[in-house]
Amino acid sequence: MKLMNNWCLVVKLREGKCSCRQWQMRGLPCEHAMAVIEKEKLWVYDYINPCYKAHTQRTIYLNFVHPMETHDNGTVDDNKGTAVGGEELDNDFNRRILPPKNQRLPGRPQRGRIESQTQRVRP
Repeated sequence: MKLMNNWCLVVKLREGKCSCRQWQMRGLPCEHAMAVIEKEKLWVYDYINPCYKAHTQRTIYLNFVHPMETHDNGTVDDNKGTAVGGEELDNDFNRRILPPKNQRLPGRPQRGRIESQTQRVRP
Protein backbone atom coordinates (compact mmCIF):
# COMPACT_ATOMS: atom_id res chain seq x y z
CA MET A 1 0.00 0.00 0.00
CA LYS A 2 1.41 3.40 -0.96
CA LEU A 3 0.62 6.44 1.19
CA MET A 4 0.27 10.07 0.14
CA ASN A 5 3.72 11.00 1.47
CA ASN A 6 5.35 8.37 -0.81
CA TRP A 7 5.91 5.90 2.03
CA CYS A 8 5.12 2.28 1.35
CA LEU A 9 3.61 0.00 3.97
CA VAL A 10 3.52 -3.75 3.59
CA VAL A 11 0.31 -5.45 4.74
CA LYS A 12 0.32 -9.24 4.98
CA LEU A 13 -3.26 -10.36 5.51
CA ARG A 14 -2.54 -14.08 5.94
CA GLU A 15 0.04 -13.43 8.67
CA GLY A 16 -1.89 -10.58 10.31
CA LYS A 17 1.01 -8.15 9.95
CA CYS A 18 1.51 -4.57 8.83
CA SER A 19 4.81 -2.73 8.66
CA CYS A 20 3.40 0.01 10.94
CA ARG A 21 3.20 -2.75 13.64
CA GLN A 22 -0.07 -1.51 15.09
CA TRP A 23 -1.93 -4.65 14.01
CA GLN A 24 0.57 -6.89 15.79
CA MET A 25 0.48 -4.75 18.94
CA ARG A 26 -3.29 -4.37 19.32
CA GLY A 27 -4.61 -7.50 17.67
CA LEU A 28 -7.01 -5.36 15.64
CA PRO A 29 -6.35 -4.44 12.01
CA CYS A 30 -4.83 -0.97 11.58
CA GLU A 31 -6.21 1.55 9.11
CA HIS A 32 -3.79 0.31 6.44
CA ALA A 33 -4.95 -3.28 6.83
CA MET A 34 -8.58 -2.13 6.88
CA ALA A 35 -8.05 -0.38 3.55
CA VAL A 36 -6.63 -3.55 2.02
CA ILE A 37 -9.40 -5.72 3.52
CA GLU A 38 -12.07 -3.41 2.10
CA LYS A 39 -10.34 -3.26 -1.28
CA GLU A 40 -10.29 -7.05 -1.45
CA LYS A 41 -13.95 -7.16 -0.24
CA LEU A 42 -13.15 -9.47 2.67
CA TRP A 43 -14.80 -9.73 6.09
CA VAL A 44 -12.95 -7.78 8.80
CA TYR A 45 -14.12 -10.18 11.54
CA ASP A 46 -11.81 -12.87 10.11
CA TYR A 47 -8.75 -10.69 10.77
CA ILE A 48 -9.44 -9.79 14.41
CA ASN A 49 -7.45 -11.53 17.15
CA PRO A 50 -9.57 -14.29 18.74
CA CYS A 51 -9.19 -12.74 22.21
CA TYR A 52 -11.60 -9.96 21.15
CA LYS A 53 -14.29 -12.28 19.84
CA ALA A 54 -17.47 -12.98 21.79
CA HIS A 55 -16.90 -16.75 22.00
CA THR A 56 -13.54 -16.27 23.73
CA GLN A 57 -14.99 -13.69 26.12
CA ARG A 58 -17.82 -16.05 27.06
CA THR A 59 -15.30 -18.84 27.68
CA ILE A 60 -13.16 -16.61 29.88
CA TYR A 61 -16.07 -15.51 32.06
CA LEU A 62 -17.86 -18.89 32.07
CA ASN A 63 -16.80 -19.68 35.64
CA PHE A 64 -17.34 -17.48 38.67
CA VAL A 65 -14.53 -15.23 39.83
CA HIS A 66 -14.16 -15.70 43.57
CA PRO A 67 -12.65 -12.85 45.58
CA MET A 68 -9.53 -13.58 47.59
CA GLU A 69 -9.76 -13.42 51.35
CA THR A 70 -7.68 -10.64 52.84
CA HIS A 71 -7.19 -11.21 56.55
CA ASP A 72 -4.04 -9.13 56.88
CA ASN A 73 -5.42 -5.91 55.35
CA GLY A 74 -6.62 -3.11 57.56
CA THR A 75 -10.06 -1.55 57.54
CA VAL A 76 -11.28 1.97 58.22
CA ASP A 77 -13.22 2.64 61.41
CA ASP A 78 -16.22 4.73 60.34
CA ASN A 79 -16.66 6.41 63.71
CA LYS A 80 -13.05 7.55 64.21
CA GLY A 81 -11.90 7.68 60.59
CA THR A 82 -8.69 5.77 61.36
CA ALA A 83 -7.18 2.62 59.91
CA VAL A 84 -7.71 -0.40 62.17
CA GLY A 85 -6.25 -3.90 62.10
CA GLY A 86 -3.93 -5.51 59.64
CA GLU A 87 -0.73 -7.27 60.60
CA GLU A 88 1.53 -5.07 58.47
CA LEU A 89 0.11 -1.69 59.60
CA ASP A 90 2.37 0.34 61.84
CA ASN A 91 1.66 3.38 63.99
CA ASP A 92 2.75 5.78 61.24
CA PHE A 93 0.07 4.39 58.96
CA ASN A 94 -2.68 4.52 61.58
CA ARG A 95 -3.49 8.21 61.31
CA ARG A 96 -6.73 10.04 60.76
CA ILE A 97 -7.97 9.82 57.16
CA LEU A 98 -9.03 13.28 56.01
CA PRO A 99 -10.92 14.30 52.88
CA PRO A 100 -8.81 15.70 50.03
CA LYS A 101 -8.01 19.40 50.07
CA ASN A 102 -9.73 21.21 47.24
CA GLN A 103 -8.46 24.73 46.96
CA ARG A 104 -11.09 27.19 45.87
CA LEU A 105 -9.83 30.26 44.07
CA PRO A 106 -10.82 33.68 45.43
CA GLY A 107 -13.51 35.68 43.65
CA ARG A 108 -16.45 34.63 41.58
CA PRO A 109 -16.07 31.71 39.15
CA GLN A 110 -16.01 32.62 35.48
CA ARG A 111 -19.38 32.26 33.81
CA GLY A 112 -18.36 32.00 30.18
CA ARG A 113 -15.38 31.09 28.10
CA ILE A 114 -12.51 33.48 27.54
CA GLU A 115 -12.58 34.76 23.98
CA SER A 116 -9.57 34.44 21.75
CA GLN A 117 -7.41 37.48 21.06
CA THR A 118 -8.04 37.12 17.34
CA GLN A 119 -11.80 36.88 17.71
CA ARG A 120 -13.84 39.85 16.44
CA VAL A 121 -10.77 41.49 14.88
CA ARG A 122 -11.32 43.06 11.46
CA PRO A 123 -8.39 43.39 9.06
